[in-house]
Amino acid sequence: MDRLLLEDLLKIERAAMTQLDLTPEDLQLESSGADPFADLAHGSTANDQGGRRPLVVFGPAINSGFAIGEDDVWRCKRYEVMVICPTSYHLAIYRCGLDFLTGGMQSVETHEYHYTDVVAVSTNTRPAPDLVLEILAVIDGDQVRFASTLLKEFQIVVSSGDRSKVVVGISDEENPDNSATLQDSGINRVIDTVRKVLRDKKGGTAVLS
Repeated sequence: MDRLLLEDLLKIERAAMTQLDLTPEDLQLESSGADPFADLAHGSTANDQGGRRPLVVFGPAINSGFAIGEDDVWRCKRYEVMVICPTSYHLAIYRCGLDFLTGGMQSVETHEYHYTDVVAVSTNTRPAPDLVLEILAVIDGDQVRFASTLLKEFQIVVSSGDRSKVVVGISDEENPDNSATLQDSGINRVIDTVRKVLRDKKGGTAVLS
């Protein structure tokens, strides 16, 4: 399942670059030997494309059905994916939904912002009392017994108030230590990289909360 998700994410990464009309040379990112999808590839370097690559964040879509395997990791029917492309003059973002069962992309949208318009890069936790978690398969029922659900979201916010966001965490409001183990999207690396780009381009520090 992880390898299938990896293939879908690489397809979305390529689609984002094409739709935003960008090449790897346009990206203001340092080339890295680290594979952002190493966990999904289980250490394989077969998917290593080398050179500069955009930043990709993914997480469960709201109300997506999920299954929990023997490794305790939550895997979903639907994901939200954000591809972040910093260039020399703007921040380009590609967002879409991914239907994991079919590999289809849904609700595709693109945004292009001048760096001066980006006011915050944040992680925000909010209650989701109406969220219904559709359980497809579960090994241990205690893993999903949340009294009240909290969602942790990664957000890029611009001066107009618009925000691009992806869920990167799910936990129990009454017991935050009781949280879902999601597939790793390298969110900490993404936040650090975007903040560094904004510092370089704006001469200040992006807000992180």
